[in-house]
Amino acid sequence: MKVNSNFFRLASKKRLVSLSCATALASFALIARPVFAEELTTDKPTNLDTTTVTTATVETTADLVETHSSSAVGLSETSAASTTENVSSNSTETANPLLATSEATSDSASQAGSQSQAASESPNTASTTASTSTVTSTATSEANSNTPATSSETNITGGEYYLGDYGLWHYRDANGKDLVGPQTVDGIKVYFYKTGAQARGEFAGDRKYYDNEKGALVTNSYVTYKDDTYYIDENGYALKGPHVINGVHVYFNDNWQPGSTGAMLKNAFGRDNRYYNEKGEQVDFGTNNYFQIGEDWYYAGSDGAIVKGPQIIDGKQVYFEKESGKQVRNHFVKDASNPKKLYYYGDDNGALVTNQYLVAYNKQTQRKERYYLNAEGTPSLGEQTIEGKQVYFDPQDGRQLFDVFSSTGHYYDQDGILKDFGTNHYVNIKGNWYYVGSDGAFVKGRKVINGAQVYFDKDGKQVKGDFDDDNNFHDINDGDLVTNRLVTVGDKSYYIGTYNKAIKGATVIDGIEYYFDDTTGVQVKGDFASNGKYYDARSGAPVTNSYVQVGQDWYYVDKEGKAVTGEHTINGDHVYFEDYRGKQVKGNFAENGRYYDQHTGALTDLGTNRYVQVNDDWYYIGSTGTILKGQQTIDGVEVYFDTTTGKQAKGVFINEYGSAENPNYGLSTVKFYDKDNGALLKQQYFNFNDNWYYADADGTILKGAHTIDGVDVYFDKSNGKQVKGKFVTESGDVSDSGIHYYDKDNGALIKGGYFTDGGHWYYADDQGNLLSGEHTINRIKVYFNPKTHRQARNTIVNGYYYDKETGAPHAVPRNQFIDLDDDLYYFDSEGKPLTGKQIIDGKEYYFRENGSARRGDFNFFGTGPYYDKKTGAAVYKAGLVEVGNGQWCYINDKSEKLLYLQNIDGKLYYFENFRAIYYTSGYLAKDRVLSPEAEDYDRNWTANTTEVVKSEPYAYYYFDADTGAAVTNQFINWRGNTYYFGADGKALVFDQIIDGKHYYFDEQGKQVKGQFILDYNGNLYFDDNTGELLTNTIRTINGKTYSFDKNGKSTEI
Repeated sequence: MKVNSNFFRLASKKRLVSLSCATALASFALIARPVFAEELTTDKPTNLDTTTVTTATVETTADLVETHSSSAVGLSETSAASTTENVSSNSTETANPLLATSEATSDSASQAGSQSQAASESPNTASTTASTSTVTSTATSEANSNTPATSSETNITGGEYYLGDYGLWHYRDANGKDLVGPQTVDGIKVYFYKTGAQARGEFAGDRKYYDNEKGALVTNSYVTYKDDTYYIDENGYALKGPHVINGVHVYFNDNWQPGSTGAMLKNAFGRDNRYYNEKGEQVDFGTNNYFQIGEDWYYAGSDGAIVKGPQIIDGKQVYFEKESGKQVRNHFVKDASNPKKLYYYGDDNGALVTNQYLVAYNKQTQRKERYYLNAEGTPSLGEQTIEGKQVYFDPQDGRQLFDVFSSTGHYYDQDGILKDFGTNHYVNIKGNWYYVGSDGAFVKGRKVINGAQVYFDKDGKQVKGDFDDDNNFHDINDGDLVTNRLVTVGDKSYYIGTYNKAIKGATVIDGIEYYFDDTTGVQVKGDFASNGKYYDARSGAPVTNSYVQVGQDWYYVDKEGKAVTGEHTINGDHVYFEDYRGKQVKGNFAENGRYYDQHTGALTDLGTNRYVQVNDDWYYIGSTGTILKGQQTIDGVEVYFDTTTGKQAKGVFINEYGSAENPNYGLSTVKFYDKDNGALLKQQYFNFNDNWYYADADGTILKGAHTIDGVDVYFDKSNGKQVKGKFVTESGDVSDSGIHYYDKDNGALIKGGYFTDGGHWYYADDQGNLLSGEHTINRIKVYFNPKTHRQARNTIVNGYYYDKETGAPHAVPRNQFIDLDDDLYYFDSEGKPLTGKQIIDGKEYYFRENGSARRGDFNFFGTGPYYDKKTGAAVYKAGLVEVGNGQWCYINDKSEKLLYLQNIDGKLYYFENFRAIYYTSGYLAKDRVLSPEAEDYDRNWTANTTEVVKSEPYAYYYFDADTGAAVTNQFINWRGNTYYFGADGKALVFDQIIDGKHYYFDEQGKQVKGQFILDYNGNLYFDDNTGELLTNTIRTINGKTYSFDKNGKSTEI
């Protein structure tokens, strides 16, 4: 941590020398307990000199409880390490410096844990006192300090401690009943949950702390719990707020700061606005002084506490964040009484900036903007005269505007300077006409100029050849209002009536009826109007007694101009028009079952009693010359034609209602017609979409169990697919397990022998029923799972180990690891699998409730430690570790995941935490452009102060696809966008000179190509291909020609 102060002062410091003791539980698990039982160390200060300074480094080891019935007992280890900011690790590994292994683990551990504990045993717990500002205590002798506190409650004796489920301690009283709640047992205050499990090494349901060794109530002592330090008072409760303990000012979380209530504050400010260092000791920064912590500045006031909010220091107006007390530098701050009002504090000394221009990032426009900070220190708004020049600033946020009209109608050019156009005349700007009024401003709205009724839009641009905001039409030449005239806007025509607006509906003009859309007023041409009539594509006049075309379709309109339907004879040809809209039938069969020519639409005789092919589909012409539909028998062959279209069914299933059927959702009666000749299939197997089916003598698709040609087979009872390489349940469902199995090749029911599926062994009897339970086969006793029917191989069932080769039973291995179906187990001296947290040969493991070891994964909710992918041993060495889903995490020497942006061996990495609320992921980001700041803000938005407005965009990084390290000093193309990442790994933004070339990048670092950028530098254009700024050239862009000067500023020619 970087701590700087601009004064020097000597002060005596009092340090507490503490010893750490870690003890063992027989095993660990969480069940029906309100708090996770974690390991703690209890620091017992005795005979401390409160007037001298003593510093010591104490290395602690685990004090283990000796036990006798298990070869491996549960143990939680703790280690104390002070944390500092701005620290980078220096690895000496020769391979991958980030890669962690399970080499570094605890050195030793006791083996054996007792299954019962005599109630009369005295806990090996030292009770020590420490004077605080709120707790009065006196020093005791060493003998007295080892005596546990006695309870004034009923003292229970004569019972017995025992290990219950999941390796948790219980106490059975003399009547054989488990104790619950707070109790005094053999003079020791203890606590039991509702389940009877004893609280050890944790805060219990009564919010008091009980030690890890015997579960005795702790008083007047420091403890370490879940990596946090607490001080337990004389009643067993954790202190909160500021206190003086052994002459040292400390502070315990009182729900004001993030973190656990009662935890000692470290590297943080307390509610008292004092800073507490990595040891939790209050730091004296003196009074009336600036000081720095990390990259942030603070100011200690006259009482030594940091100041907050607006302040005047050394005659300068400065500001400190209201929540954190950090001095604001290079940021805007919102006015407390008016959030829209901003003040800017500079980056050198944090002083309020006044009477000068400022370039700062604008979050709304997502680019840098220019402001002018007035005498009050707030951005100027609207039209202003600054340094003799008339300029214009956005009335809302104060950014200077360029090439724009002000709200008063004045025009400000590309340099942001007011342009004087004189008075009372038209001017042309970039091809648009404006009118300058008597006050020199551009007029807006409706005006009468030189006798013409003209209109200017909200920007002052004159409306010509278009409708104004009141839907009145203005002439394209002089802009005057138009009446009783046909006009064209783009490719659309309108008729402007007497009142200057477009008419709608049917209208007679010069004796001819026209039609204008009922909603938009656009003239209908080459289409049918809402009145059902067709209007000519060129003139817009109605058409009668003629063929007309709309899109690709033909119609015939009668004497009223409306489309005819059904059969007609026109010009001697028999033709047909669809009954619904009147579209002419061409190259297809009509509703009457006859065919009409694809070119002329004339009725065509295709003969009788014959198949014909039309548009890749087959039909059959009957004796009447019309196509057949439905079920038919032709030349002795049963076939089927669609009941609506007459298309022959080929290679499809037809259900009992005559519709094509999806075979996955078949009805009770489904038939299949051959894909080649369309014949109904009967008494045969057939393949459809790589699945086999069987059609019976009636052509119905079989379902369920059947015997075909002497072979027992099964077809899915829902869709008729033949079952192959699958099980069938007692209820007839196809499943991954069941009572029958059908061969994967021919689908025959397996009978009388062993077979495998999915790597598992099964045995079917002579009737095809799968065995379950115990059996003797080939003189070998074997076992099959009663539910799945899988044979027990390389597993343990009912106290026996069944081997991998034959499935024969053997005695369960003792005191060793064994790999069962790719899961690792450890069986104790009684042949029982260990569960929970265990220490075996000095290494830490965790076994789930089923006995399998965690491997290649972390503990609950993604927390540490990490268990090695191969051995399962906990890893306590800093480096990268691979988790089960192919992701990588980085752990420190406490086996804790690093999160978010990290500097490791001089390189930046980012560890994402997608599910930060419930689960700690910590996955290494690879091949990604991201902003750690933006992601952290979105994740923890409630922790960010709101009075400070950022004055720079988020920093973006690219993390390499292979190593995950942030790249530096190079262009990167990622997902179609080009970035340049600088020496610090951050993507460059806005104007940049790289290798002597001028580029522009947006607020996320994406390079701008083929675009204009209009800002305080002018209207600049960056090349479509290279992205370089255009200078000293002429270029035509989007049909307009521009000249670019030496600075890149453009002028339209």
